[in-house]
Amino acid sequence: MYAKLTNSNSRSPFQMQMLLLCILAVVLLLRLFTLECGDLLDPTETRYATIAEHMVHSGDWVTPKLPVGGELEAYLSKPPLHFWMTAVTYSLFGIDEWSSRLPSFLGLLLIGISLFVFSREFLSKELGYLSIIICSTCPLMFFLGGSSTVDVTFAGFIIAAQVSYACALLGNERSSLAGILFFVFTAASFLTKGPAGLILVGFPPVFLCGYQRTERYLTDLPWGRGLCVFLLCTIPWFYYLEQSNPGATSYYFITENVLRFVSKDYGGHHGSAHIRPFGSIWWMMGLSVLPWLLFVLRHNTLDLKTLA
Repeated sequence: MYAKLTNSNSRSPFQMQMLLLCILAVVLLLRLFTLECGDLLDPTETRYATIAEHMVHSGDWVTPKLPVGGELEAYLSKPPLHFWMTAVTYSLFGIDEWSSRLPSFLGLLLIGISLFVFSREFLSKELGYLSIIICSTCPLMFFLGGSSTVDVTFAGFIIAAQVSYACALLGNERSSLAGILFFVFTAASFLTKGPAGLILVGFPPVFLCGYQRTERYLTDLPWGRGLCVFLLCTIPWFYYLEQSNPGATSYYFITENVLRFVSKDYGGHHGSAHIRPFGSIWWMMGLSVLPWLLFVLRHNTLDLKTLA
């Protein structure tokens, strides 16, 4: 697709950038102005929106709470960063569908900015714009980017952390700020979905160390300042949560982040273990990246025929 666009003799690099930027603006504005469309979907959207609404009304921003059986019950399946973001948008714009979904749209913007920064540093601006267009027009990303869920917020922090890492260690002009941002975004991912953030952010550096047989992809990070930033961002909430709800941290780390993945009946208070037929992730992923999957398959098939 990019090759076809750039092969046109009638377009200069500047015109190509403007064309891609206009297409990108249309896609993002369409998503922004359709946040209001449709009622909140049960149970996920209503659950997260209700938790943030309670924070605004009660003034308790430490313990996420959800109405259960007519009473409020602590919701400890996930840390509170996404709920805080939703509560802030409620406070600024009022409580409705649009403001409840705005944090996910901001997560989509963070993904787009991260993709552009990476492409500008290692590829080109044109590929940056194109990558954001492809990402934001995938059906699953377009939908979740305007939903009251934690998924795109979480993905935004993960991708921002990985791009910060790449700029800090692999960029042409290595930046100590990028190294600190790596820890900031890692902390944000941890406060959005817990230890899963550490695993997803930590896998690429560990893989690079093993693949290249060198420790520099870990040791070159600013661990002293970075760990201080990470702990300052994360420890206070767990401290105040335990003060308000004794045993909450133990329940969160053991029940919600260990037992959930090893037992169907793990004893969680909310939700259920993710039990799906083996291999379901592949057809789900295929549907989530249409129509771009068909584009890739078609062009790879043509390339193979050409080689043959």
